[in-house]
Amino acid sequence: MSIHSYIRLPNRSVTISEARKLIDDYQQSLRKTGEQLNYPYNERAFPYTIHEPDNQGNGDWLYLSSDDPDYHLIRIGIGEEPSMGMNGSLLPYIEISLERNSTFADKGKANELAKYMAKKLQGELQLFNGRRMHFHK
Repeated sequence: MSIHSYIRLPNRSVTISEARKLIDDYQQSLRKTGEQLNYPYNERAFPYTIHEPDNQGNGDWLYLSSDDPDYHLIRIGIGEEPSMGMNGSLLPYIEISLERNSTFADKGKANELAKYMAKKLQGELQLFNGRRMHFHK
């Protein structure tokens, strides 16, 4: 059974290319940290490669996979859900999913990435354990 974390974005929409850019920015910040420490920090802090599957049809998913035996797979997708308000609008979100064979290390890295993305997008983060963090201004 897979588990999910959500970043809900009440004030804006998001595309899969924007999510990809956020991941690239996250990797860049880790790379800069490594340069300051004179250590290959990015390789340990984010041991994933990004894949955009062609066979999904809608192109709304990214797969972060790793060759490191301690890590496996994180899936990132975008979507919309009905808003709680009465106006019938849709609330965009980013979904971060861990598959059944994902490890605890994947969960830790997914939480770090989700917090980074929620801060940058000023959204509401629902963690894998159901707790919520608000990054609205």
